[in-house]
Amino acid sequence: MKNQNKISKLPDSEHVPKDNNSLADLATTALRNKILDLSLTPSEHLEEKMLLERFPFGRTPIREALNRLMSEGLVETKNGRGAYVASMSIWHTLQLLEAYVLSE
Repeated sequence: MKNQNKISKLPDSEHVPKDNNSLADLATTALRNKILDLSLTPSEHLEEKMLLERFPFGRTPIREALNRLMSEGLVETKNGRGAYVASMSIWHTLQLLEAYVLSE
């Protein structure tokens, strides 16, 4: 009985504020925003050295961000020669910009 009282007094995990953004989450958001606002242009080569200089993250968060953005279709690889901003049609660009505006 005593253990049940202790358990019922614990805060509900749904109501506890979570601010546990990992470096990979932050890097993903930063890269996604630069792609969507066209600071990183379609077909631009995303060289690791350039990304490390331009963003305040290490190699691992940058690589994880690139993998996540590949699964979202914003980044692609070309013949094993690294990551590139995905080429987009005008329709696709408008769709992404609309989503970006809605998220702001």
